Amino acid sequence: TRTSVPIDLGLNGKLTADRLAMRAVASQKGAVIGRGQALMTPLGQGNLIERLRSAPMRAQLRYVGPAEALWRMTTIEIVDLNGQVGLTADIGGTGAAPVITGRLLTRDAVLESPITGMRVSALKSQARFDGSRLVFSQISGTARNGGQVSGQGSFDFSLGQGVGIDLALRADNAELLNRDDIGATVNGPLTIKSDGVGGVISGDFDVVRSHFTL
Repeated sequence: TRTSVPIDLGLNGKLTADRLAMRAVASQKGAVIGRGQALMTPLGQGNLIERLRSAPMRAQLRYVGPAEALWRMTTIEIVDLNGQVGLTADIGGTGAAPVITGRLLTRDAVLESPITGMRVSALKSQARFDGSRLVFSQISGTARNGGQVSGQGSFDFSLGQGVGIDLALRADNAELLNRDDIGATVNGPLTIKSDGVGGVISGDFDVVRSHFTL
């Protein structure tokens, strides 16, 4: 079951025929952990999503708090992220093609996959924004059995496209498959990819240990 650490979110927004303006404040246990503001104008033509996708945008986001509170908003199901995250982002461009500058850092976070049973803890990562993508130059952590996982990858946040995922990880004696019916400890590369609608986890690795139940 996926649950989030509770946070309080205050949102003030105004939508008119040609603009959308918003301000938001996030707090936890009475302390402010995030602030954001955005302006999209003019909104263009078509339905609301089409108008937002074509609208020029100016936005800012500052956040230091639980990663899961932000992660669940992406609706990504193939992997899950928990722990603490620090994020700064300044956004221009349009809704369909945002131009984002900023950084993201995690320490002692946890990356899990409900599909494979993979769990990587003590996760450290650093990333920068490049256009609509968040590019991770470093990802490292410890698998459930004490093995190591490292790599890099990116997430694409183009509005209306879903969140694209392209992660390339390498396992070193790491338990990456841990389900009731099958499990495996492996060495070698692992890729996690999604176009925002469907996804796939694949690899070309050596199996150190495994088990399965018929």
